[in-house]
Amino acid sequence: MRGIILFLALFLCSISPIMAQRKKSNSLSTVGQGTLFFHFGYNRSLYGASTINAVASNYDISMQGVRGSDNPNNPGMGTYFDRDGFSNLNFNAHIGYYIKPKWAITFGIDRLNYFMNADQTVQATGTIAPGAHSSLEGLYAGEEIELNRQNFYYRQDAGINYIRIGVLRSEELYKSRNGEFAFILNTGIGVGLLRSNSVLTFDGLTNTPASGNSGFGLSAHIGARFDFWQHAFVQLQLSGGMLNQGDVALDNAGNARLGHTMAYFSPEISIGFLVFARPTNNCGTCPQW
Repeated sequence: MRGIILFLALFLCSISPIMAQRKKSNSLSTVGQGTLFFHFGYNRSLYGASTINAVASNYDISMQGVRGSDNPNNPGMGTYFDRDGFSNLNFNAHIGYYIKPKWAITFGIDRLNYFMNADQTVQATGTIAPGAHSSLEGLYAGEEIELNRQNFYYRQDAGINYIRIGVLRSEELYKSRNGEFAFILNTGIGVGLLRSNSVLTFDGLTNTPASGNSGFGLSAHIGARFDFWQHAFVQLQLSGGMLNQGDVALDNAGNARLGHTMAYFSPEISIGFLVFARPTNNCGTCPQW
């Protein structure tokens, strides 16, 4: 936590002298038409209980009530900024443009990791062929089975990449008299493609990581943005929605596949920059810095 606060303090102090030298214009609005912005940040994510459908030549099994985390050690959200939380980096990177006052179009990527919780009990329906697994086999019709990191363990440790486009609505709730500080409330929605890198351990054998398009996502977002000197900002945001991975490849040959739909909730923190790309100072085509 101290490292994050120190980083943000150094960031704001380093750009303060630069911004102080720039010509100020209190009439400019950071949520006005023609403003371009981009930001990069860090997130954590929580997932609801979900159903996993796994299909291969020697099994066709559905498991209900599967729990997962964004970290293999399943830390609580209270460890948001500790070393364990950073061991598998989740990030957000987005760019946006205000096409009219208060309304922007955004595009970017949210990286969300997923790990099944180790040592959990789920309900199974389907079949596992005799001899395909040392401890699981036969017909299942809602029976409880124990999963661990050796008999069945699914993860996306190189990320679920949610590549999305969105619509953002920004409300300027406060702006200082000299225009050097503003408080913005952002709300938005997004939709996009999911591209995953998946790994499965089945009866002690781990497949080669397979990547590819796996489905689509729908999301909603609300956040607080703190603008400084009309050109930099810090943003705190909450995101949530549904990740529908209907076709996850478990091997590069396509012999094993998996379906997985889950709800997610993600707090995020990011830093960003604003550029007044639309001419406002009668100089023809030059941007207003």
